[in-house]
Amino acid sequence: MDEQEAIRESDHTAQRERGARDSMFLQSNLRRETGEYLSVRVRNISAGGVLVETPRPFARGERVSIELRGIGYVEGVIAWSAAGRFGIAFDRDIDPKLARKPLPSGPRAVPMGPTVVLVRRPGLRFD
Repeated sequence: MDEQEAIRESDHTAQRERGARDSMFLQSNLRRETGEYLSVRVRNISAGGVLVETPRPFARGERVSIELRGIGYVEGVIAWSAAGRFGIAFDRDIDPKLARKPLPSGPRAVPMGPTVVLVRRPGLRFD
């Protein structure tokens, strides 16, 4: 195996370990260890982590929880941080397809019972 083949093989291995990433734009809530909640933007997601955008600084190694639509809160650690973006490595793998499911649109269907209208005729007495 020559040097170029070795590089391609290591790149392929790194990509496989990193997992397939789905690009997306999703507003989410992030919870820091301090209890602080922030609104952030998820730019891509994989089974093992997410790329997040926010103007707030985060330190590598910081523990966080991120709320993902269709999944709930997922705990992880900041794997890297640079220029308003950072990556979260999840503590456990997730199914990223669940976060991509569309939200229901239109008015919500609320089950209602029969409508009862009370009408009182003038002069009618209830004794």
